[in-house]
Amino acid sequence: MNIWKILLFAILLSPSITHGSTNQYAQATTSQTKVFLGQVFHLDVTIKSDKKPRPPILSGLLDFNSTVLVEGRPTSVNNTWHYRFALRPTREGTLTIPPLDFGSVSSNPVIIEAEKPEESARMTLTQELSAQSVFAGEPVVLTTTWDTTYQLVSIKAVDFNFPILNDKRFQVLELYDPDKESRKQTTGIPVQGTRILADRKSYQKGEVQHQTLSFKKILIPEKSGSIELEKATLLCAAERKDDVPNSKWKRTTFQYPAYFDNTFFDHNADGENWKRIYAEAPALKLEVKPLPRENRPDTFNGMVGNFSLSVNAEPTNLRIGDPITLTITVSSDTFMENILFPPLRHQPLLINQFEIPSDRALPQRKEKSKIYTQTIRPLSAELKEIPPIQLSFFNPASNAYVTVQSKPIPIQVTPPEDISVFG
Repeated sequence: MNIWKILLFAILLSPSITHGSTNQYAQATTSQTKVFLGQVFHLDVTIKSDKKPRPPILSGLLDFNSTVLVEGRPTSVNNTWHYRFALRPTREGTLTIPPLDFGSVSSNPVIIEAEKPEESARMTLTQELSAQSVFAGEPVVLTTTWDTTYQLVSIKAVDFNFPILNDKRFQVLELYDPDKESRKQTTGIPVQGTRILADRKSYQKGEVQHQTLSFKKILIPEKSGSIELEKATLLCAAERKDDVPNSKWKRTTFQYPAYFDNTFFDHNADGENWKRIYAEAPALKLEVKPLPRENRPDTFNGMVGNFSLSVNAEPTNLRIGDPITLTITVSSDTFMENILFPPLRHQPLLINQFEIPSDRALPQRKEKSKIYTQTIRPLSAELKEIPPIQLSFFNPASNAYVTVQSKPIPIQVTPPEDISVFG
């Protein structure tokens, strides 16, 4: 093989050719190259390609939490796309954002300097699970508490990282509390890009005044196994003039509205008058047991807990085809958030006896109950009752599947009126 064949063979194997024409590229830039541990920053990637690039696999970002914000949006330039990612460093030091593979091209690596903010014994972040072991589908409450001896008016630029909100291993639900927004001791805080209402309390320990902000989330694990929850972190800025704890705070400290637009969330907190503080909650583990397969009823739809059922019907004297409104109340011993009553078309005792529409109204919520309303229509004058409505669930207390049912409701159905036809 002569020298020209060797050169041609090398060119054909070069990366620029295997990735397509030489005018293709992927340029990665960041909004910041020096950040604090736990701080969110943006990585933007502009891609020139003959076709829309495929999304990159982000598992290689070992030193960062990552979220896709913009996925392949076309730009004003032909054959050019824009990706944006929200990144958060998980350790301090010199970190490298590795090249991201978009199929035809890969982006350039980016160097990030992550600095750990000052540690302060005056600020802690804790999390607690209501149970250490549950069944798949069984609700568990996660309580997050932020405790500080700083005056809240002295804290700004709050950046609360709460990874559980994006954890696909759980269904995350809000505890039903319709009066929480109007309570005076409620403050809205920015958590993972959302607004969460936290309960504010104060207490005194020795000569030092403390204040806490806490909120709860219901977690419903989707699958069994040993689950380690990703740590929640808190990054904020505190005024240096409040470095000495004060046992006598002014009353205005406690007068916070539950809105985003108060001084609690002011991001103009740079300079020597402020110091960045970082707090991290200890790691949590949850053991999730699988639901037994034995004796699982066909009507089981995944509800785990202890529930009761009651049904009312109106009217009960009617003609064939007239609507009957059923009011079905499902109550729980613990939380009503995981109540999910299946559609009536899945009730075996109603099939072929009543016309059952597929649509139904959203349930009303009341304390520990959900109230469902739906209409059915009798198909025969031979019907003497609305048969029992059934609900199946797994009760973790008895470690067994349970099926409860309502009482039958007597009805009187008459044939439809004859229709006279006039010439």
